[in-house]
Amino acid sequence: MEHLSHSSLQPLTEGPFNLSTLPNEILSHIFHIGQGLHDEEAQPEPRIKPFEVLVSQICLHMRHTALHQPTLWSTIRLRPFSSYERIAEYLKRSAQTPLNIHIRSTSSINQEKEIIPDALLDLVLNHSLRWQSMSVAEGNSLVSRICNHPAPSLRYLSLSVDEIEVAGINAAVNMQSPKIFSNGTNDLRFIRLRGSALHLYRPRFNMVITLHLEETKEIPLTYDDFRNIVLCSPFLANLSFYGDIIASSERINRKNDLTLPALRSLRIYGVSGVVYASLLRAIKAPNLEALTLKGLQEHDLDALQDMMEDTKFQNLRYLKFCDFDVSVYTYETIMRIFENITYFCTPESFIFDSNLVRLLLDDSEEMGKVDIRWPSLKEVSFPSDEEKEEDEIELLDDLINSRQNDGCAMRRVLFEVAVDDPRNRSSEDRKGVQIVYSSKQEGWPCSRNLREQDDLFAVGGLE
Repeated sequence: MEHLSHSSLQPLTEGPFNLSTLPNEILSHIFHIGQGLHDEEAQPEPRIKPFEVLVSQICLHMRHTALHQPTLWSTIRLRPFSSYERIAEYLKRSAQTPLNIHIRSTSSINQEKEIIPDALLDLVLNHSLRWQSMSVAEGNSLVSRICNHPAPSLRYLSLSVDEIEVAGINAAVNMQSPKIFSNGTNDLRFIRLRGSALHLYRPRFNMVITLHLEETKEIPLTYDDFRNIVLCSPFLANLSFYGDIIASSERINRKNDLTLPALRSLRIYGVSGVVYASLLRAIKAPNLEALTLKGLQEHDLDALQDMMEDTKFQNLRYLKFCDFDVSVYTYETIMRIFENITYFCTPESFIFDSNLVRLLLDDSEEMGKVDIRWPSLKEVSFPSDEEKEEDEIELLDDLINSRQNDGCAMRRVLFEVAVDDPRNRSSEDRKGVQIVYSSKQEGWPCSRNLREQDDLFAVGGLE
């Protein structure tokens, strides 16, 4: 984009604003922001027009600008009801820009699964050299066709396969990696493998930065296979596990067996409780900064009590609990294992129900206490109940005063609210602590501004 000179900028004047005077560069930037705000999975129905089509139909000036922005047309969503002409036109308008491909069949409880026509799929396959990202939720036959094409520019890959019959037959005999894109794709930075894809469609992992391994079909990996995948990339910074990823007969009992020096962010959800402690014992990540746990139950971390004096988590600062809370006793264990937490988030536990808050308030009541719990804690996040706002504020004041009296003053409290909550996007200063109300849900890893639509760690998880 060329830089605008001062002479090309016109001062705003009173009276009607003429859209045609807005420079194309600025209008294009507005288009891209607007398109980014649209959920990439939010158009499942053929009657809903995508953002880029809508803005191109407002006026001639906006249409001309939109049609001359190839990146505006670079996201291709393939569904059984997709128009052949529309997909072809998108490919034409996107010129030679990298493509972002989303492929998903549709089905319902009472209807047979609708299949994407071969002619539609062929349109996209013919442009495989331009693929930058590929997100597919499909059956084995279609995924196999996609993964046999050369895709040297692919950086982002998400594969979700529900069929389990084929996986059950082949998983035990065909385990060598890579199993897909054998002609190239050496620079994959993001990989998500869900369901049977975890066994059948493994790409090269040697350059991956963000890795999602999601076992949703009760076909776990062997430990050796799991270990080889996780240790493949020296650049792995973000690692997410969903489900009982390892066979129950091969639970990890080895401490510090998985050395991941680049790992910064880790997420774990296990169906059986032993997954949490097993993975946390096995992983040695001296630079780990953020940990998210989903579905944890009361005694799932008891096996970590012998690590209370360990320093392996000394750099961990961010801790998030999804859809659970634990007892005061378990919080005490957690506080000894993860001593240096500065930010704690629990999206489903209100502040007046939180055992953590109860424990922190107890600190100020224990006279002569030497060790303050989580002395580095600066920020906390809770959901907010508008009907109990007075109770929240009263308890919040107690917490703020308690931490200040302990010499561990907090910096920020975030209350998550609904989009239509009148407090949304408001903030106030309360005794030197910033209180923020927001409906925005954070992404993962924390550096991402947007939450992924297809994230199983979101509230509700797998449906």
